[in-house]
Amino acid sequence: DEEFKYRGGEGQELSSQLHYDGGINLLAQISGRKRFLLLPSSSLPHLYLNSSSATPNFSPIDVEHPDTKAYPDYAKAPKPVECVAEPGDILHVPARWFHQVHSSGRNVAVNFWFLYPSRFRVYWMRIVNRLGYEIA
Repeated sequence: DEEFKYRGGEGQELSSQLHYDGGINLLAQISGRKRFLLLPSSSLPHLYLNSSSATPNFSPIDVEHPDTKAYPDYAKAPKPVECVAEPGDILHVPARWFHQVHSSGRNVAVNFWFLYPSRFRVYWMRIVNRLGYEIA
């Protein structure tokens, strides 16, 4: 039974299952906190994606509690990198990097997805210039 899951409720932690986004993702954390467990795109062969499913970019593996009997190849994947986004933080998630996210507290965040990674530098420079900064 395949479905994208967010788990949680009022006053509870909210989680997403391990997945990747096709473009670059910039997440701006407004309130609450998000804990990311990140795996590089090179982990793909070890994450048991099903390309014929309705959600081909989602993995059935729970990175925090992997079932290595059901998914033995996961042991060959690199160890996940943990990153916590607090209010005021901006997190860059590279295109096609896998991430499992846990949100806690009253959580508000804004995502900006750039579907054409080759144009990311142009977009980023526009944002920086509008904020009044210069990059050498």
